Amino acid sequence: LAITQPYPLIEDCLKMTYLSYAQRSKFGTASNVTSVLPTLTFMGNCIVELYTLDYASAYQHAFIYIRQLALHLRTALMKHTPESLAAVYCWQYIHCLKLWVAVLSASQKKTDSLDESSSKL
Repeated sequence: LAITQPYPLIEDCLKMTYLSYAQRSKFGTASNVTSVLPTLTFMGNCIVELYTLDYASAYQHAFIYIRQLALHLRTALMKHTPESLAAVYCWQYIHCLKLWVAVLSASQKKTDSLDESSSKL
């Protein structure tokens, strides 16, 4: 649906799916891993597929959200306050990092396979 509709729809899909994932990942703790982890895994797989559809839009969103995670980490390292440490020492932060690693890995694999197929021609 995101690629068949006009341009701005994919932007909204990328933004809203990641924000939904980030909200849901707040509840993905070790105590309720059996109920929340399958949902987060499914959502993460869907987000990875969405972000590999359009690299131009994906780059803009990924840059913003990864930068936001990096700023939280820098603040925690610089200030050492309980609030700043709690921002990075939580399941939500870990799940979001895991998602971006999966997105970057999938996009690299996809570009590698495209490079290999074009070099065979």
